[in-house]
Amino acid sequence: HDGGYTTRYSSLQQDVPVEEGQTVAAGEVIGYVGSTSAAESRMGPHLHFSVSRDGAVIDPRDYVGSEE
Repeated sequence: HDGGYTTRYSSLQQDVPVEEGQTVAAGEVIGYVGSTSAAESRMGPHLHFSVSRDGAVIDPRDYVGSEE
């Protein structure tokens, strides 16, 4: 992303439809939730999402909508 931002998605299926560094548009499918690790199996399928700016992790809720 511009401005030093980086987003990371973890726990995706192995065969994701995009590659690291590829430019994507809003609404484009970038991956599918995969099976969780054995240590997280009780949580069921889920996604790990993080946002960083200039290498510092920041709260992603400041950048994505919330249904709270």
